[in-house]
Amino acid sequence: GLVAGLSRHAAGLGASEGLTIEVRGPGARLPLSPRVETQLFAIGREALANVARHAGATAAQVRVEARQGQVLVEICDNGHGFAPAGGHPGHFGLESMRSRAAEIGGRLTIASAPGSGTAVRVRVPAETDGT
Repeated sequence: GLVAGLSRHAAGLGASEGLTIEVRGPGARLPLSPRVETQLFAIGREALANVARHAGATAAQVRVEARQGQVLVEICDNGHGFAPAGGHPGHFGLESMRSRAAEIGGRLTIASAPGSGTAVRVRVPAETDGT
């Protein structure tokens, strides 16, 4: 599942990059199709890669929750932050995450400012049984 996959990825990345990464989420299966779970995993993987490559962070948290007909994946770090509205020539990770979120009917938001860390959030509609 998504939480287990993100946990495994975070453990490997944290060990190799010297980051403390905490992953929290339900143990039960999320109300998502395999396709949506795969895209959310890719978004989480890219967000964590950005933490490792660019943030100068020592810690990050990944939170997954299902409530009110939505699934939320949030990746926060204690890095140096950045101006999300600014151009990032040669860096395609943010655009890739936005594109993946749109492809699965989700919404990606990035909250950051220089000196204040970053929070990447993606919300997607939960799926009902039979989808």
